[in-house]
Amino acid sequence: MRASYPPNSDMRASYPPGGRVRDRVVVINHHHHYGGWGGEEVSQGREGTQRGNRIFNGKIGNNVGSPNRYYRSNERQSPQKLKASIIPPTQAKKPQPHYGHLKNKGTQQKISSWDRNLPISFESSPPSTLPSTPLPPPPPQPSPPQTLSPTHRSTYKNFQRTFLQLSRTSYPSAVTFALQTLPTLDGPLKSKVYLELGELSKKFKKYDQAFKYYKKSTVIQPDNSSGWFELSKLLEEVGRLDDSYSVLKRGLIFCDDNSETLLVRAIRASEKMGRIDLARGHLAGLKRSDISKVWRTVLEGALMESRAGNYGVGRKVFQYLMSHVPWYGPIYYEAFRLEERMGYTHEANKIVRRGLREIPRYGPLWFGAMRMEKSEEIYEEARQKISKELVWKVWIEEAGFWERKFLEDGEGADRARFCLSRAVGKCPSNLLWKVWLVGGRMELQFGRPGSAYKLFVQSYTDVPEKSLHFVFLELLRFEEYRGNFSVARSVLAKAREVCGNEWKVFLESVLFEQRRGNFALALKYVEKALRRHGGTGRLWAAKVQLVQDEAVLDAALNEVPKSGEVWCEGARVCLNPFNNGFGLPKAARYLDFAIKFTPQYGDSFAETVRHRLLNHALDTYMKDLCDLLDTAVSLDTLYSPGWKDEPATERNLDEKGRRKALVENFVKVCETHARSFTRSDQEIDDLLGEVDLSDLEVRVSNADPNYGSMWFRCRPHIHSTSIQTLRSSRELIMEELRVTLPLYLAAHGRRLGVEKLVRKEISAKGLRLSGEEFDEMLDERLKEAPPFSPEDVTPDREWKLLDFATGMGGGLKGGDNDMKIWRALSSVV
Repeated sequence: MRASYPPNSDMRASYPPGGRVRDRVVVINHHHHYGGWGGEEVSQGREGTQRGNRIFNGKIGNNVGSPNRYYRSNERQSPQKLKASIIPPTQAKKPQPHYGHLKNKGTQQKISSWDRNLPISFESSPPSTLPSTPLPPPPPQPSPPQTLSPTHRSTYKNFQRTFLQLSRTSYPSAVTFALQTLPTLDGPLKSKVYLELGELSKKFKKYDQAFKYYKKSTVIQPDNSSGWFELSKLLEEVGRLDDSYSVLKRGLIFCDDNSETLLVRAIRASEKMGRIDLARGHLAGLKRSDISKVWRTVLEGALMESRAGNYGVGRKVFQYLMSHVPWYGPIYYEAFRLEERMGYTHEANKIVRRGLREIPRYGPLWFGAMRMEKSEEIYEEARQKISKELVWKVWIEEAGFWERKFLEDGEGADRARFCLSRAVGKCPSNLLWKVWLVGGRMELQFGRPGSAYKLFVQSYTDVPEKSLHFVFLELLRFEEYRGNFSVARSVLAKAREVCGNEWKVFLESVLFEQRRGNFALALKYVEKALRRHGGTGRLWAAKVQLVQDEAVLDAALNEVPKSGEVWCEGARVCLNPFNNGFGLPKAARYLDFAIKFTPQYGDSFAETVRHRLLNHALDTYMKDLCDLLDTAVSLDTLYSPGWKDEPATERNLDEKGRRKALVENFVKVCETHARSFTRSDQEIDDLLGEVDLSDLEVRVSNADPNYGSMWFRCRPHIHSTSIQTLRSSRELIMEELRVTLPLYLAAHGRRLGVEKLVRKEISAKGLRLSGEEFDEMLDERLKEAPPFSPEDVTPDREWKLLDFATGMGGGLKGGDNDMKIWRALSSVV
């Protein structure tokens, strides 16, 4: 969908209301052009107008009409002045200093450090760019009521009730009802109705209509941030990040008093676009603002700097916020998490203690202190001061402390049971089933499966119906761990019967059969699940993993385009050496999407580690093979000018047949080279140790992944940090590559040979292809090319396609023991 304002749209006449700015078009300048929504220049005269008329897809048009309808400006305007010139006095608001950093052409400023003068005196004062002479006022227009009377509220409530009922049954009837109701409503209510219509249209994937309704909401009530917010969110969801950011910039001009939500979103949008400088520009405009009004935005800036790896700036801003906003707990918690991710446990503990002195009942800080101090005294102190509704969780945390002590020196089991008994007494009745589950896992850790089973049964008795599937899945893992596979299947069958509306039950059925090697049955379950839960990304990812086919991947991405799990499985398909479409460039793009869409999925980070190690190793070891391909196989054989004049015995194949024969020759050369590959384990480790993963460690520490089968396998301990898990995945993947590297060499050599042949064909035929067309042609040739034979590469070992489908092939063992893997896979924390 390419949503835009049509030439005759009412948006043309709505910004500015009553006309356009003649001779001088004032647009906010952010050093970058964003097509579709915003021009970037202050233009004057004929030439300037042609350059500057880019607002709203360039639909400003020429200055046509009565001169009295326009407002002429003879000097450069600030955004506040622009707003004053286009909004009637009854609607104009007092300028705020939020946009002092937005400069016109000729006054651009580079902001390298928006925190340079912290601590800053955030004083509210008008910007210095206000004009000395006021502009002539526009024609008076009626001001819509900003507050709703009880009658208006009752009218809107009745409309909302009917609209909600109709939207559940039919989209057209709901839209028709809303449009018929609109003439009876006032301005603010009309804006609300258009927001409801936009949300409904987006729900039914009618993005063009949603864009239209959100746009009308901003026209009717431009000082309401909700319309701008929803419009920018829609544009971001359809992949138009630049336009989304431009919408936010325009909304910030009109929503001075309600700008915090838009400003925070503009900072995040800038970060997603990779334009940290724009985000810093927004933050720099807050230097002279009252910190009590903008501290949430400054907090977002601190988080942004931390995510960008600028820990010094992030720590500095957090210190400033903790001094000026000491009553807000999340500031301390985020500062603590930053120090914890960096490995500075002493500093993290100091921040936690500082926060607890200010907010002694704030739960997350107490649980952070328990992670830091790991002493018996901290639990007693927490129970004295923490909120009463969290005391039972403190008892569970202490039980976990004694459980870990039992694993280290064999003592503490009785104390752990005592803590759980106290947790049972303090826990709300509707959450008691969670305590029984924790107790069951603990007893299994202590070597008492009988007691564990009784506790699981008690949890089944107390669990609410909506959470029943959690207990079923825990029983499944319990029976599987004990080796009772038939009982485990019975548990799954019962779960599918009772909890069929929960996609997790079907996913566990698929994963269970995968672990047992029953891939056909697993595929049957996943297809059945997708008929009921077609919008679940993890189920589509499971199907892609089982089938290993790009057609299935395309179908999955069509249904769930923002599922990081599906993109990760697509990368695994591209990294599978037995797949005809093996290719590192495409895998890199897929992994980037996977981390962007679902950063909490740990497998994407582990596969990124594999990709980087492979890329470095293949670049190093493929140099000899590339020279060998060029000398052993003449690329002129197929497309030489006189090949058709050769004797019939040598040209008895058509072009496709000769191309296939040539590729077969390539493949044989690759197999021979890969089979003769001899490098010691130490040489391979030294080479792969050169790869720098520091930037990936920054990303994984910010994302803090919490699930993924491969991620759990690579985690050294159940309490390991994300950086420790990433480093462990590197060691395990390096161990795997010592065995599997010849296979990757053969697959990569085959791809290089086909690519050389495609480039020669393009050159011989005089074709001119775009990058996308070249990729399509290369993919087609790769599918036609014969695969290499793994038996000829590693004759001493058998391989299968699915050995590399899960990311755990080639000997990736992971973890420290099966028990901790079982605990890590538990659904309930």
